[in-house]
Order: sequence, then structure tokens, then C-alpha cells
Amino acid sequence: MTTIQQAIFLDGGPGQIDYWFNQLTDTNANSSTGYSLTDHAFDSLGNIVVAGTSVNNTWPDNKHFWHKIGKNGDILVTRTFSDSNSASDVTDIAIDSSDNIYAALGNARFVKWDSSYNIVYSKQNTWSNSNQNYGDSGVGGGSLTLSGNALTYYSIGSNRRAMQVDASTGETTSATTASAGNTFFGIGGFGKTSQGNFLCGSVNNPSTNNDNYWMVATTSLSQQFCFYSESTSSTCRGIDYINGNYYIVGMRATGAAGDALMYKLGSYSSSGNQGILWSRRIRNINNTSNGAYQSQFYDVAGDSEGNIYTVGHSPDAGTISGGIIMKFDSGGTVVWSRFIQHTNGATYITKLSIDSNDTLWVNIDVKGSAPGSSDVCGVAKLPSNGLFTGTYCGFTVTDWSSGFNSSYQSFNHNAQNGAVPTFFSGGSSLTLGSPVTVSYTEPTVPGSSGQCKSTLPTNGQAEFTTPGSYTWVAPPDVTSVSVVAIGGGGGGSASVTGSDDNEWSAGGGGGLGYKNNISVTPGQSYTVVVGYGGTGAPNGPQTTAEGKGGQGGDSYFIDTSTVKGGGAGDQGVGGNFVGDNQNVGNSSQYNGRNGGYGWQSIGSGGSGAAGYSGIGAGDGRGGTAASGGGSGKGNVGGQSPAGDPYTYGPSGGGGTGIYGEGATGSNGNNNTIGGTTGGGVGGSGGEDGVDGKTQGADGFPTAGSPNRQGQDGGKYGGGGGYAMYLNFSARGGDGAGGAVRIIWPGTIRQFPTTGTEKL
Repeated sequence: MTTIQQAIFLDGGPGQIDYWFNQLTDTNANSSTGYSLTDHAFDSLGNIVVAGTSVNNTWPDNKHFWHKIGKNGDILVTRTFSDSNSASDVTDIAIDSSDNIYAALGNARFVKWDSSYNIVYSKQNTWSNSNQNYGDSGVGGGSLTLSGNALTYYSIGSNRRAMQVDASTGETTSATTASAGNTFFGIGGFGKTSQGNFLCGSVNNPSTNNDNYWMVATTSLSQQFCFYSESTSSTCRGIDYINGNYYIVGMRATGAAGDALMYKLGSYSSSGNQGILWSRRIRNINNTSNGAYQSQFYDVAGDSEGNIYTVGHSPDAGTISGGIIMKFDSGGTVVWSRFIQHTNGATYITKLSIDSNDTLWVNIDVKGSAPGSSDVCGVAKLPSNGLFTGTYCGFTVTDWSSGFNSSYQSFNHNAQNGAVPTFFSGGSSLTLGSPVTVSYTEPTVPGSSGQCKSTLPTNGQAEFTTPGSYTWVAPPDVTSVSVVAIGGGGGGSASVTGSDDNEWSAGGGGGLGYKNNISVTPGQSYTVVVGYGGTGAPNGPQTTAEGKGGQGGDSYFIDTSTVKGGGAGDQGVGGNFVGDNQNVGNSSQYNGRNGGYGWQSIGSGGSGAAGYSGIGAGDGRGGTAASGGGSGKGNVGGQSPAGDPYTYGPSGGGGTGIYGEGATGSNGNNNTIGGTTGGGVGGSGGEDGVDGKTQGADGFPTAGSPNRQGQDGGKYGGGGGYAMYLNFSARGGDGAGGAVRIIWPGTIRQFPTTGTEKL
């Protein structure tokens, strides 16, 4: 046996991406009010800096902090600081290209650290009305942005305020204020987008019958978007600009309860549907008449493939809030959903970022409910495929697909009375006061001794696609794998006599078997065999001899009794299987794992390989333009019309891919006699399956021409076409070789569809 490590390790070898949960605990924090995260940002090396506040019961009780956490989840640097004159929170942070860190604390306070983590300045800015500060920041944080040497920041007080701050000094250079008159404007959150810094929330106008609106404003405090929300307790929480569209998230009240909402916005309009391309609402399955079941989205972001992710919270059946993460495709269809709870109590996911590797980074807040429990918060680095169910430190992650009512996902949105009012615009300038240097002390470091890091099981894969025998070594920490094996397709027979005997058939398709959660030992070697495709008969051009096509070889992992995709037999018989997939129907039907049959008829096409949930298609029988069978879920190969047996060669059957169940393989096409193409090709099945080859020659052949050659089967496991030449050169098509794919961890990545995609 040849010892070859033929494997592709992604997220499982050198240079792997580590995914993790990091629980932070402050034993001095009040469990009900606060050890919480409000913002995060990234340095030049891709480390995350999370900022927040630890609240005790003694005034001034707020201890501000930030932690720099490395890409492997370890805390690298911590800074804490306390202003004896202020109980305001750390709400926002920003990092420049030199890795200087800036924090906004509310009350117009700004602190800067250099790249060596020393304080450069700590300034409180004021305006000229009795040298007052500018007010606290809004709920949700995230309003501080940096462009060049200018910081932009929102604050709230009796009015809305925006200020520009010199990043080198921490002093305000300009400030504006805006009022909505008698309209109350509640800030729900912020969005740092590629199109600018946005503030969003809700407004309530007493002059218009207390109608409630979501509103989004720019840094100039001018109204950008406004949406009628049909309830006085609804609010916008976050906004992002993804692939040319704004996505806006928040909550829409349903009585005392509420649904999480997301809008995809096209060209905004102040009337009609206001430019909403589609809208989605997520209603907790228990939200009927009980007001305790309220769901909200807090943040939204997109990946490089156009998928959309949202985070927020929704309660369990006992009304205890858990954090939610949901992935949607660009059309608004839910791809996966996850529910996160902590043992201490109510859990909220408040902020989301997605980096250039499509990795998810989230902030998690936990409000303890047990008497005397310490308050905790968390940071998590997660894969975009959703493969992170399990328990990590105190966080338990489960599938949430049954937690929301899918019938409420879509709804129509129309503005009240066909138009949206303008609540405020622009802003007036404020006269600046004198900045004041604020002294900070370094209190006991919260979280430094209370860290619990839990690394997610390594996600990885090994692929074997060349026929032969191999040795696979289980990587460190890998104790469970899932495996799919596809056997080799059979070779097509050849005839010069016009024999219609069963032994002169097209090649059968290879069988497919999968087995999940196979126990392995790290560092131990395991056998992998990939079956050969059967050779078409005979082995070269012939004019007098006939021959049967060769059988396909078995593919398996460890041994043929663990998991196997059987190779196709002779006389067109499809391969069998060993695995978790089960027989259905009568004894000859195999839930898509046994390849279909080739046929002895003139010019018959090869059979498709077995699929994950449908028998490999056969019956590509025919006259002159026989089609290959499909694979995948198992459509039957089309029957070609009878006629002149001399015109075209038959096609190969379709193959099945190794990346889990995909689209159903198509039937081969039925081509008419005398056309310009050969027999129709068998369609591929499964993710990344390959079509069988098709005969493309046209015209009536002359003696010795190869254009009635049987065509090869598609990867993996497709059967070869049957050649019927009657005194001309004849050769059956080759069957396609098999394949074996190993994925891990086998506890959560399982065939046919759970986490089977290529990483």
C-alpha cells in the first residue's frame, strides 16, 4: 500500500483559522446591570479590541475597559480606567493605521492610547453655555468613526449632537445640534458603513396621532430614511451598506411583544413602499399573546458572497432571552440560524463584524439572574457556515430553525398615507468651550483573571479523487469524522454484431455510501481506497471482436464494512453501498446509492452514479443518439428515438459530487436522427458533480470513423456509453473513477447536507 497523505486541510493544519468563544467575568460587577461590551474594532494585525464598562453599586461606579484579543482568542493587552467625576460608559472605539486606540466615553470625553498602550491624552470637550459637556452617547454605541485625522462622534442630550474631533489632540473642532421640535427621537443604535456613519432609532410625532417611525440620520443629523413602523415601541437598531444596498434592522412591536425586522433597501422613496426591495420579520414561535416573547435584531453585516447576517435576541420557551445569529442569502432566504444561551441568564448579541476571510466576530452581553452571580460578557470568532453548535465555557449554541415561525418571515411594507414626514434636517453650529484634561486612575482589571476561552472543534477536510490506495492520518484533536465514498463507474461494452444480449450493456453507475460520526484517534493512520473506473471494451479499435466493459472498483474508508461506495459490476449493474443511508422500497431500490443500469440496446448511454437521496439514473437506452443517465437524486436517462444505428455514439452517465447533496442530476437529452450533435449527456448530481461526456460528431460515418464511440462517464462514478458499430471501429466509453471525502468534526458536519460544503 502506498502511503500518501493526499489531503486538503482547511482550518485544520498549518495556518489554520481558529474559532472560539471567550467568556469574560468581572466578580466586582453588578450581575443585573453590568459587565458589558458596547463596541469593537480591529488593529492592523487583525486582532480585535473590545470596549465596555463594568458597573458596581458604589458611585462613581463605572470602570471603563478595553481588551485586545488575538486571533487565537487569547487576551493580549488590557487597559482599565476610571474617571472619579463621571459615571458615563465607554460607548465607542476606533483604531487608526498606526494602531493608536481612541475611546469615547460620553459626556464628550475622549481618550487616546499609542501603539504601546500609553495614554496620549484624556480630554473633556464643552460648549459655551456655562461650559457644559455635550451629553451622553446613544444606546448601542458604535458612533465613533475615524477618517484621516478627524474623529466623528454622535452624542445625545436634550438635542441630537454631532462633533468633529482632532484625533491628535482630542479637542472638538466643530459641533452641530439638531432638534425635532415636539417630536421625540429615541436612538436605537448606530451603523458604521462604507457610506458614512449613521444614527438610527425611532420618532414619535404627537401631531400625527402618535404615529411611530423608524428613522436613519447621517452625521450631519439630517434625516436620511424614514419608515412607518405601525407601533409606538418599534425602533431601528442598525444599518449597513452591503453590495450596493442598505440593510436596516430592528424591532417591530406586536402588542407588548415584538418581531425582529430586516429591510433591504433599493432606491429610497418617500412614498409607496419607500424603496424596500424585500422585508423579513422573525417572530418567536411562542409569540402569540404572551408579551414576554420579544425578538430584536441589533446589527447586520454581509460577506464576500452576498450573504447577510444579523444578530440580536429572542426568548426561549421560559421567556429567558438568548442571543440569535441568522444567515440569509441575498434573496432573503434563511440559510441557518443559531440560538446562544449562558448559564448565568439572559443573553444578548449586540454587535457583529465580518472580516475579509468571511469570519464572524460578535459581542455578547449576559445579564445574570442567579443571586450573587458574577456578570459576564463574551466575544466569539465564528465560521460563516454555522458549524459552531455545542457548549463553550458557559455558552450553549443550538440550532434555532424551529425557534421562529417561518410563516411570518415575509410581509409587505407601505408608508402611512403614501408619504413619510420629515422630522428634522441639518443642524445649527454650537460655540465651543474650553477642553479640560481629565485624570484617570487604573482600577482593578476586570476580566483579566476571569477569562474562559473555548476553542471550537477544528473544521477540516481531506479529499481523495485519484484512484489508488492511501493512508490518512487523523490530525491532532480530531476524534470524529464523516465520510462519503463513491465507487467507480462501469465501462461500456462494444459490439460489431448487433448483439442484443444483456452482457453487451452500457456501464452501470458507481454506488454511493456515507457514514457519519466515525470515531478516530488523533495521530492514527487509516486506509483510504478510491475505486478505478471500468475500461470500455475492447481496449482499442476493433472490427471483429466484441467485449464487455470493465467493472468499477470499490471506494471505501478503513474497510469495506465501515463505509463503501461499490464499483459498478458487469452487464450494466450499478454499484452497491455500505453506510448510514438506508434501503427503501423493494430490494432493488437503494435510496439513491445504487447506480442505475445500463442497457444492451443499440447505442445505449451509460448510467449515472448514485446520489445522496435518489437512485442513480439508468435506462439511457436507445437507437442512434442514446442519452446518458443523470445522477444525484436520480432522474432517469432519456430514451433516444429508434432509428439508424450508425449515426452517433452514446453518451456517458452523469457523475455525483463529493460536497454533499446538491441539484438533482438531469436526464440525458434525446437527440433526433441526423442532427448535428451526438447523444445527450447525462447530467451531474450533487454539489460539484460532473456531466458525462457527449458525442459531438455529426453526419453519417464512414468505415473506420470513431464517431459512434461510447463516451466516458462523468466524475465521480458515471458509467461509460455502449458502442454499437457494425463493422466499424468500436469502443465502449470508460467509467469514471470514484472518490472519498473525509470531513470533521463528524459530530456536527454530516452527510448529506449538514456542513458538507467545501471550506
